[in-house]
Amino acid sequence: IRKVNEILATSTGIKKLDDLFEKVYYSYELGCAKPHALIYEKVLQDADLRAEETLFLDDNEDNIKGANALNIATIHVVAPTTMIDYLQPYV
Repeated sequence: IRKVNEILATSTGIKKLDDLFEKVYYSYELGCAKPHALIYEKVLQDADLRAEETLFLDDNEDNIKGANALNIATIHVVAPTTMIDYLQPYV
């Protein structure tokens, strides 16, 4: 997470990932990891989100498949495009 925050700060001037979202979910805090369905279910429930109204971005195809299995919309981020490229219009 420290490295992600460093890249974010260098690329956008935003100091940490938490500044972009209402809440950031970390697998080590949730006790499960992608691509297991439980992690997506926990986030949807905690944030009171509906899967079909949710967008998930990831560079790992297995994680994309895990989210798709729950009817979550996805964007598979493939280099040279980065997640920051997708988020740039919102920062």
